[in-house]
Amino acid sequence: MKKILKYFFGLALCLTLMACTGWHLRNQVELSEKLQKLAISPDDPYSPLQQQLRNDLLAQGVQLVSLAEKPSAILQLDQENFVITPLIIGRSGEPVENKLQYSLVITVVDDKGNKLLARQSVLVERILRDNPNALLSSQEEERILQEEMRKDVVNQVLRRLEKA
Repeated sequence: MKKILKYFFGLALCLTLMACTGWHLRNQVELSEKLQKLAISPDDPYSPLQQQLRNDLLAQGVQLVSLAEKPSAILQLDQENFVITPLIIGRSGEPVENKLQYSLVITVVDDKGNKLLARQSVLVERILRDNPNALLSSQEEERILQEEMRKDVVNQVLRRLEKA
């Protein structure tokens, strides 16, 4: 029993110290009151980026509403792009190394149309080396990288919303 109490006390002490130093879990942001009732425009429930963004905002305790429900703020998502640019071309004329870019432009306005967060671009880049002998694994690696880049863009959006 004493061992359990020592373990519990040690755990409580560690958690208290982490909280005192300002440490918080990854993706844990503190959003202002103005952003607690938020609408996303355009509303596309089938967009993988918006699905990830909605899940992360809901995890932060944000109430997501439609534009008709009078939100306190509107997150405007514009110009979502995923671009693949060849960097190195091999002997056969096929790209050996590609640069992947995932970008998004965001703006946040309040219910009166005042800008809470001016128009900003969010950009994530990665380098992908292709293996011409393993086409399927290269395609799977590209898909996985695109998902990771999408998560990184969402994390950047959350950090920028925290500053709004």
